[in-house]
Amino acid sequence: MIGYVEADKPELKVREFDVYNGYYCGLCKAVGSDYSQILRKSLSYDMVFLAILLASLSNKEDSIEREHCVMHHIAKKPVLHDEPALDYSVDMMMILGYEKYLDDIHDGEKGHSFAGNLLSNATKKAEQKYPEVSEKIKSSLKKLYELEDAGEKSLDLTAQCFGDVMEAVFTGYEPLQDMEVEKRAISILAKNLGMWIYLIDAVDDFDDDIKNSQYNPLIFHHEGKIDKEEAVKEAEALLYHYLGEISKAYDLLDIKKNEGILDNIIYLGIRRKTDAVLIGKGNDKNGK
Repeated sequence: MIGYVEADKPELKVREFDVYNGYYCGLCKAVGSDYSQILRKSLSYDMVFLAILLASLSNKEDSIEREHCVMHHIAKKPVLHDEPALDYSVDMMMILGYEKYLDDIHDGEKGHSFAGNLLSNATKKAEQKYPEVSEKIKSSLKKLYELEDAGEKSLDLTAQCFGDVMEAVFTGYEPLQDMEVEKRAISILAKNLGMWIYLIDAVDDFDDDIKNSQYNPLIFHHEGKIDKEEAVKEAEALLYHYLGEISKAYDLLDIKKNEGILDNIIYLGIRRKTDAVLIGKGNDKNGK
């Protein structure tokens, strides 16, 4: 259910593209050094967006160096260092990654015990730093899974649960606690982003969920009457409503750096991803 929040890369300026990759590679390297090299594979652009957004509220200059990487060992890549928002995003990535692993197991997918153990240990370490955030995430996901298991027909109820997850993730950053206006705006942005992610994933997985007899809010909302065209049309209105709310909340923020990158993600990236999924050209969620 993660991996949709990405920049429209062709529209980024050269320097913006370099900084964007610096955050991506910085996140990747931080996962390897703080947790495990293997867990670098679970990286997604959603967490890159989280890091860039939270870091943008500070005047602290980005410290980016060009380094070799085990994943791309020939050419040097831009890597961001010494950024608290990046470190926070790594911890959130571990917590969400383990919850996704558990959700996959719940849905009947085969889990790799080695990867599961790594994620479990990483999550325990991250939870020690952010116990309240972790508890909010778990509580919201527990409510979501209960609704799904009960075959909940309301799109709002299920989507709001994942909205609560993203709200906890985005607002748990410690420096944000002293920024009342920004925290409120990010709370609204994150909640609508979470609802958008949940619903765009439902559209993207519609055919697979029918084939595999998996829960999908769009299918249950229509009481089993499988009319994809009707379901997608209804989802489209909600998706663009969420995007509108995300944009309005974003406009309230005092962005101090990397505004061009964030504008690209908010006004181009997730909108074009929405268009692509609605016409059946999604399913690229790994962030690689």
